[in-house]
Amino acid sequence: MSSTPESLKSKFELCLNNDDLSDCEFLVGEQKCKIKGHKLLFGISSPVFRAVLYDGLHNASTFEVKDVEPDVFQGMKQFIYTDSVNFSSGLQACSSYLASWKYVIPDLMSKCVQYIKDNISVSEVIDVYEFSCKYNIPDIEKICAAVFQNKTREVMQSEKFLSANVQTLETILKMDSLNLESELEVFKYTEKWAIAEAVRRNIDLQAEYFNCIKKHVRFLTMDKDQYKEGLSKSDLITAEERISLLHNLMDLEDELPHKFCPVSEPRNFTIGKIEEKQVREEEKKDRGYYFTRTGNSINCEEFRDSTVCLTFVYTMDKSRTIDVDDCSAKLFKVKPTVKLHSLRNSEDSGEEILNNEMVDIILCIENKYVILPYYLKLQLTEGILKLEISEMSEKAVHS
Repeated sequence: MSSTPESLKSKFELCLNNDDLSDCEFLVGEQKCKIKGHKLLFGISSPVFRAVLYDGLHNASTFEVKDVEPDVFQGMKQFIYTDSVNFSSGLQACSSYLASWKYVIPDLMSKCVQYIKDNISVSEVIDVYEFSCKYNIPDIEKICAAVFQNKTREVMQSEKFLSANVQTLETILKMDSLNLESELEVFKYTEKWAIAEAVRRNIDLQAEYFNCIKKHVRFLTMDKDQYKEGLSKSDLITAEERISLLHNLMDLEDELPHKFCPVSEPRNFTIGKIEEKQVREEEKKDRGYYFTRTGNSINCEEFRDSTVCLTFVYTMDKSRTIDVDDCSAKLFKVKPTVKLHSLRNSEDSGEEILNNEMVDIILCIENKYVILPYYLKLQLTEGILKLEISEMSEKAVHS
């Protein structure tokens, strides 16, 4: 070593890439790939490695690691030395999770889950999900299930979908919400998978094997046009099943064969809804609210502007009123996560009131006669603004 790194991390990084001071060797995987290391670093990072390297029974410096592939072991070594790791795919992160679970390195497990959450792609989500199911990794299963739900069409159009195992398809079909347009679309993708599976297994498309997926398709939520377009022409459905389904759709028969799903409530299909929500959010950016209070009467009208104009008339007693035209309105405090558009004569501004969000505001109305602080509670629900007003002490306003 020609020079001494300044930081401790740099020193460990130097050890990672330099075998000069290594004092142990690992024979990794079936090919027994040789990877050198430092007992101290492995021992303090994992109780399993500590037991293996410092068991006191022998002074050996070579150890076999049969249950981890070399690239995964190298990643684990990198994390032990530098507290960082680089993954090339979700499957590699899954394998690293499994290795870090076996060798009890919880921080690395968290890194693996976070990588998958941030980087999982539609093209590999099925492989990652099936790996996590095989080795019982629920944290990763949940991440993949969310992708199935939010990107259903992309998943079902991917190359991996047709080779997915039947349990994976069942997981998708059991979901109440899918990013598709209709139950007919659910059935068509299911049928495509079934055709590919029938070829793989060399079985008939109407074999009992496929009953496990038929029971999750919500046939009773389809209409007659969807029946005509999809079910009446499908080889996945037998002639008897077609008649039974048609009778049920026409309300001529109450009971379905046990192999079919009895649920008559439609799923929540979200294709288009996400885009619509984004448009609505864009429209809300320039939305304001004009509201007045006269006595106990509150009126609210929506308009598109950058500010909210406040006309506020408050009855102090039966003989005297204070009009906002003679007053200055000052916004003193706003709930940190929600702000109101600027009020007349106010220096403060912010975002609009959104549906079902409760806004707490302290507003001070003052003129040459008196300062009146008020506590305002506003809530907008389906276009109706509810406003509750109560007086406060001036001391409370400035606190």
